[in-house]
Amino acid sequence: MKNSLRFALLSAALLCSASSTLAQSQKPAPRVKPALQVKPTQGKASKQAMIASQTLGQRTASTTSLSFAAGGSDDCNTPDAIAGEGLFVFDQTAATTGAEGQNEYNCYDFGSSVVDNDVWFAWTAATTDTFYIESCNLTTTDTKIAVYAGSTCPTAATSITCNDDNCGFQSQVSFGGTAGSTYMLQVGTFPGAVGGTGQINIYSVVTPPNDDCATPTAISGTGSFAFDNMVGTTGAEGQNEYSCYAFGSSTIDNDVWFAWTAPSNDTYRVQTCNVTSVDTKLAAYPGGTCPTAGTILDCNDDACGLQSSLMFNGTAGATYMLQVGTFPGANGGMGNFDISVFTPAMNDDCSNPTVITGAGTFPFDNTTASTGLEGQMEIVCYAFGTSAVNNDVWFEWTSPTTDTYSVETCNFTSLDSKISVHAGVGCPTAGSSIGCNDDACGLQSAVWFSATAGSTYTIQVGSFSTAGFGSGSINLFPIILAPNDDCATPDAISGSGTYAFDNTLSTTGAEGQIESICYAYGTSAVENDVWFAWTSDFTGPGRVTTCTGQLV
Repeated sequence: MKNSLRFALLSAALLCSASSTLAQSQKPAPRVKPALQVKPTQGKASKQAMIASQTLGQRTASTTSLSFAAGGSDDCNTPDAIAGEGLFVFDQTAATTGAEGQNEYNCYDFGSSVVDNDVWFAWTAATTDTFYIESCNLTTTDTKIAVYAGSTCPTAATSITCNDDNCGFQSQVSFGGTAGSTYMLQVGTFPGAVGGTGQINIYSVVTPPNDDCATPTAISGTGSFAFDNMVGTTGAEGQNEYSCYAFGSSTIDNDVWFAWTAPSNDTYRVQTCNVTSVDTKLAAYPGGTCPTAGTILDCNDDACGLQSSLMFNGTAGATYMLQVGTFPGANGGMGNFDISVFTPAMNDDCSNPTVITGAGTFPFDNTTASTGLEGQMEIVCYAFGTSAVNNDVWFEWTSPTTDTYSVETCNFTSLDSKISVHAGVGCPTAGSSIGCNDDACGLQSAVWFSATAGSTYTIQVGSFSTAGFGSGSINLFPIILAPNDDCATPDAISGSGTYAFDNTLSTTGAEGQIESICYAYGTSAVENDVWFAWTSDFTGPGRVTTCTGQLV
């Protein structure tokens, strides 16, 4: 009889273990945040798709006949001499990789600054112009091109420009050339690619008059203004601003400049949403001259798809510099940008929250909200790579009772919302969030927090994405917690048997959360926990299990 019982228990234990193992093998993978807009990947294997659809900027190609130069010299000490505009043959099939031009910062791309299988040309400019040098549609080789001033082997960190991929796996660089000056051209391949043959095309372009911040186009007032950065170059100014950092770069490519005069004392919005197909990047600076570093007012890459929107406070009669460019590597183009007076939501600023009280639903609308400085660096808000609560609006809420409350947008909006709660009134200080959530119910949010009757709390409602705008309601209501939600008030049980539990309305306590034997799937947390105080009726090993069919 004992052996039969032992066998039954052992079989049941093995069944539970197998079920547990199967459940672990089928454990859901961690959820990946659905991206509202996926920025082109920077991996070498997939970058061709990133740029295959880009249209090359209009350019004035020379009709100079093909030059039958030797194809480039393998040694930069004896470069092939070429001059003027046109097509020039290169041949890397027997080229080695020289020591020069291998550690240029400008050439760093896809994990390497190396220019493999390189051949060299000493090219003399016939005119003073902006020149393009490219291998686009002129070879099947995965090229990489660099340009240096002078006619001798370059020294370290002297490259004027460098490019790996601009048109598929081929290259395009642009730079300002001076008539009669000679430049060293290094034509190689992406590291590891096989050298080949083809041509490079050298041609000049007429840059727009406002290509340089020293000669901006003067505009004023509100309305729609045309821009053309199809053949804009990338200037030195406005390229290292912290607020412009997005998707791995602070650069604003193909930038053109406007000196805009504000007509009134207002908050202004400058945007390219719905008025261009160019992958734009915008920045604004005070003053009507080339900006100095660190003076930027606002910057934006993607606020509405691949287009941009920024805001800043303007003073009547004051002039501001607007930089209209593209995401790094994207081609320039033509379009418009709109300037309008921006009237933000009444509760856009934490210093002017909407006052609410009690339980119930309360409408919110962040379609005209900006992203404030407060409540953006809370560690409890960190999710999917960011702690930001974008396009946020604010509420000042007074609790009617002492309870655990939930504030949530579940089933009350389609916005990918994010909510943070701070104790007290007024703009919150750093580190003061007592609860924050991005996704609790799909892409909507829910925060539970302990509230005291008569106390006031500041609630921040925004979105996950910088492009997240919408409206809906927040729902505030008290939660009746399970009696044994706290380890200080456990349910008393004793002896062997089956005992019911209910953690549908339980919080995650502070106790028992960092036990090493609880560590599984990247965490030791025991969430939504309820507690039991159990008195044993036997001496020896025991088992507590939720496996179906097991003795408890």
